[in-house]
Amino acid sequence: MREARTPGGAELLRALVPSGDSQEVARRQQLLGEVHGALNEGVQAWPLDGVHDLRPWLIRSRVAGSHLEPLELRRVAETLAVCTAMRRFLDTHAARLPLLHARAKLLGAHTGLASAIEHAVLENGEIALRVIRACRELGIG
Repeated sequence: MREARTPGGAELLRALVPSGDSQEVARRQQLLGEVHGALNEGVQAWPLDGVHDLRPWLIRSRVAGSHLEPLELRRVAETLAVCTAMRRFLDTHAARLPLLHARAKLLGAHTGLASAIEHAVLENGEIALRVIRACRELGIG
């Protein structure tokens, strides 16, 4: 899907079907009108780049004894950082995008977790040397 900038957005677009529920149609049209109006008024730089589809990892993490690889953890941190940036963006444009801003309340602030992962896992997926040393000192690994 060329219109979507995230894997989840593309999936939602593919799954979108017409609704026979007039209230649902009105809700969708209001939200779309709000976003379309903001785009027409020049609201740009929507911070969506860097979102990864975390669902496969979340499903796998439910299995006892499973874990995420370092690069997967790094992708989680990148996605959390985008969520934080999107929340700030929508807070800034709350008056212009009230419906979308209301949905943003679901985007929690996970800056501590994202920061911890980014400090422990390098961009290439390798564990930072300081983390390896700390684990050795604690007798881990």
